[in-house]
Amino acid sequence: MTAPRILDRRSAAHRWFETRWRSWQDHEPVWLPPAAAATTALQHRILEHRLKARPTPPVNPLVVSVGNLRVGGTGKTPVVIDTVVRLCERNVLGVVLVRGYGSGRRGPCLVDPEDRACGDEARLIARDGGWPVIQAADRREGFAFACSIAPRNGVILLEDAHQTAGVPRHRDILILDRWCGDRGSCRPRAGRLIPWGPYREGAEGADRADVWITESAAEDAPCQPELHPSRPVLSFQRSSVAPRSALDCAAPYGVVCGLARPEAFENSCEAVMGRPPGIIARFDDHAVYTSADVAALMQAGSGSGVAHWLTTGKDHGKLGLLWPDALTLHEVGLALDWKSTSPADLIVGWLAERT
Repeated sequence: MTAPRILDRRSAAHRWFETRWRSWQDHEPVWLPPAAAATTALQHRILEHRLKARPTPPVNPLVVSVGNLRVGGTGKTPVVIDTVVRLCERNVLGVVLVRGYGSGRRGPCLVDPEDRACGDEARLIARDGGWPVIQAADRREGFAFACSIAPRNGVILLEDAHQTAGVPRHRDILILDRWCGDRGSCRPRAGRLIPWGPYREGAEGADRADVWITESAAEDAPCQPELHPSRPVLSFQRSSVAPRSALDCAAPYGVVCGLARPEAFENSCEAVMGRPPGIIARFDDHAVYTSADVAALMQAGSGSGVAHWLTTGKDHGKLGLLWPDALTLHEVGLALDWKSTSPADLIVGWLAERT
């Protein structure tokens, strides 16, 4: 079977860093350790100093953060959407606070899923979640706005805020992209910090979290942390959701997405279609697509005999207005299957403890 053609439209800086980070993950150059160690120590001291000034959260509503240690690609947005949907099913009310990456709008403002000036992930959460979404470049201002509209007995969900020092929270949920386990234990791992790697902080940052989340295979058993047996470790598995629009699985297809780590989505498309794509197009995370980008996709797809394209939810909203009518652009969804307890289950329990 012919390997897919890869059309890499990511910036030169993005590709340079990704290449270096991957090569340094297990094999660091001789010159790197001293520089990396000095940078890491300084970053750790700065973050530790900032976090000491984190304000005390208000009594109500319940404030919960969902974050990670790595820059992008660990599933924060799907976890937030899944959590909000499950809480809505239990009649729990709340708001989501996001920074709005990829948006020039400062805010704070309520996110309209159709407003292209808002961030792509913010629009996706507003479309699929069911709670009001607040976008704010300044998290303190956004939090004040969230407190003004959040139900007193509800929840404020902070998206990507584990390292945010200026916003309080009652509970921290942390998604681990790297960990090691032995005999039912779970120990967080991380890599080199920016700029030597894709991590915001080291594995010690996981100790601030009340809950860890890992993504695992179906046959893996839920694990408990080795050093903190009282901390829950939740496990989920991703599953692809076929497009709602009619899909010809026999026709050649292409995959286009703007993600920090696109390989997982590309694999999910192959699972939906039952075979690899003819062409894969990769763009920067939070890419702002142009007519020239779409024209390049059409030209590349034509050369590979592509009859239709598959993309993510957040990319579909941006590409859809530029897409020609001659070719169908399908949105491949994502569902999370929790092995036992979900974040929503824990949040419902935390709310019950407060009454």
